[in-house]
Amino acid sequence: MVDKGIGTYQIGKSRTSEKEILNVLTDGEWHRYQEMQQLTRLSTATLSKHLKRLENGIVEKRLDLESGAYPYPVYYRLKPSLTEANREWKEILKNEIQLNLDLLEQNPEQYFHFLTVMLNLETIKHLQFYFLNPKQNENAFNQLMEFFVFSAYRDSIKKLKMKLKEHEEKNIQQILAKAEKRITEDFKSTCKKLSKKK
Repeated sequence: MVDKGIGTYQIGKSRTSEKEILNVLTDGEWHRYQEMQQLTRLSTATLSKHLKRLENGIVEKRLDLESGAYPYPVYYRLKPSLTEANREWKEILKNEIQLNLDLLEQNPEQYFHFLTVMLNLETIKHLQFYFLNPKQNENAFNQLMEFFVFSAYRDSIKKLKMKLKEHEEKNIQQILAKAEKRITEDFKSTCKKLSKKK
């Protein structure tokens, strides 16, 4: 359920803002608030609002009380337990999505299958992390799923759309029809196999 007064535009803007913040933090290093503001180009109010929400999940905050600077510098980073695994997986996904875009022309249904498998693997990885780390809260799990699973999937669909635009409209329809036919057949076949097992 969406909060009253919050629509698709606001949700999209919120996701984009938080994605920009996490793109800065995925290197696992501490980043000062002012640096993050410069890199994301978000207003003070927007940056503070999203950082506060992320602190209840996958981001941690540190006050520098030793530098002697005042007001105390504030630093943020992605929680260390999440950094390495997600950075590594993000690189794998980025490279694989780019490489497999070539499948679209030779074997479009295989590319769509690739996207589905990618989403499932990433979901399983985060479910494993969640259940192996009981201290992880629901906010952390939801944020991981949003920014390292659904976000990667949305990005891959955007790349797919751009790749399809390189073709004539007639070819696009053929590619999608071929993919739909094969995937529908596979789906029906899977459903039959599952029903036989009952």
